[in-house]
Amino acid sequence: MSNKAIFFDRDGVINLRYIDNYVKSTDDFVFHKDIFQILPKVKTLNYKAIVITNQRCISRGIISESKLSEIHNFMQD
Repeated sequence: MSNKAIFFDRDGVINLRYIDNYVKSTDDFVFHKDIFQILPKVKTLNYKAIVITNQRCISRGIISESKLSEIHNFMQD
C-alpha cells in the first residue's frame, strides 16, 4: 500500500477560479483544462490524489453546506 499523495487545491487547480467571486453552483464549476490529463498520471505513479479547499463562501453565508456538497459531488462524478 502506498503512502504517497499529491494535494490539489480545488479553486485554481481542479477548477477555474473566479477572482472576487465564488463557485456557487455546478453551472459555475468549470474544470481546468489539464486536470483530466494530470489525474491519470498521478494514479499511474501510485499516488493518492487529495483535494483540499477552503470555502469562505460557507462562513459568509453565500452558499449552504448542502449546496457545496452538491458542487463537490458534481466534481467527483
